[in-house]
Amino acid sequence: MTAPGVGVIVGLTYVAAIDDPGRFSSSKKVGAQFGMTPKKYRSGEMDVTGRISKIGDRGVRAVLYEVEGGGLKS
Repeated sequence: MTAPGVGVIVGLTYVAAIDDPGRFSSSKKVGAQFGMTPKKYRSGEMDVTGRISKIGDRGVRAVLYEVEGGGLKS
């Protein structure tokens, strides 16, 4: 909750979604859980990095997005 824009609601949402931190082998896996990793397209010589995948916990992603954009104050 020491990050700008992160209050009680965002903190509790994040902690509830993580549940048991031991189930993630690295912090990169947490981002993937919430669908915050970029899409990748690779074919032959092309390697394109796209927008976030949006596959994962929709509620947490929405709360984190609101904090980043400054739309949610808790």
